[in-house]
Amino acid sequence: MHIRITLVFIISFFLLTGCDQIALLGGFFYSYSTPDERFIESQTMDYESDPSLIKDLNSEDKKYQFIVFSDIQGQDPELPQLRVVLDEYMVDEDEFILDCGDSSEHGFLEEFEAYKSIMDGKGKPWFQTIGNHDTYHSGWKYYREVLGKTTFSLEIGYRDTPDSGSMFIIALDSANSTIGALQMEWLEETLKKESGHWDHQIVFSHSQFFADPILTVVQFSDPEEIYKLMYLFSKYKVDIMFAGHTHVWNYRTLNGVEYVTTPPLEKPFSEDAFIRVFVDGDKLSWEKVIMEP
Repeated sequence: MHIRITLVFIISFFLLTGCDQIALLGGFFYSYSTPDERFIESQTMDYESDPSLIKDLNSEDKKYQFIVFSDIQGQDPELPQLRVVLDEYMVDEDEFILDCGDSSEHGFLEEFEAYKSIMDGKGKPWFQTIGNHDTYHSGWKYYREVLGKTTFSLEIGYRDTPDSGSMFIIALDSANSTIGALQMEWLEETLKKESGHWDHQIVFSHSQFFADPILTVVQFSDPEEIYKLMYLFSKYKVDIMFAGHTHVWNYRTLNGVEYVTTPPLEKPFSEDAFIRVFVDGDKLSWEKVIMEP
């Protein structure tokens, strides 16, 4: 009996902690904010970088590239893994950065400030959506102060210019493993309006739809919401959804949509890797860049 109780406790602990089993427990399981609340506030906030900096990336030869990563979870204020990506792996041709969230470990102000300082110091436009760790310990009040928007869209090029490399990018707030009613309504309206007018459409978010092994619970929590999102992405021709959260690489294609879950940039989970995306007119491709240990 004692063994069974102990096993239940251990399993429950790992299931509940999900993204990180060693973070501080106080304030760790509750985000203190909802997706709907953050969505409303986010609409009046600034972007992390000026969106106009990426608007005309396709104007010269219709070619450009950028990188995508996730789960820095900066316990070390020096953020060594982030510095390695930016200083050793990011090349001049990488025009901007998409970050799928969890820039902090505990949602502390100093973690967000350290992250922003390093990202700004690179001198490249960058855009992030919020992760679950970013909301812990009342982290939202610091995130919105330091980083800003969590749900937004970005444009590269112009609507109705076929084969130009134009791209429409959507950032979703899934820090609570759901996007909520207001964000779902906004997403559906946005996709309906923009679909068919751009060469490429991508979505980036923190939580993902799929995870290996099957017992992993750190993903979108409502199956009906997953089905609806996948239906919308397929119906409105989203090319790729990038996500993080599980700390485990995952890739699959369903109904014409690629679902890419990036490994973390925080050891000791999985491999350290990020994604490099290439655009060449109406062609869209990507590669997984594995970092040396």
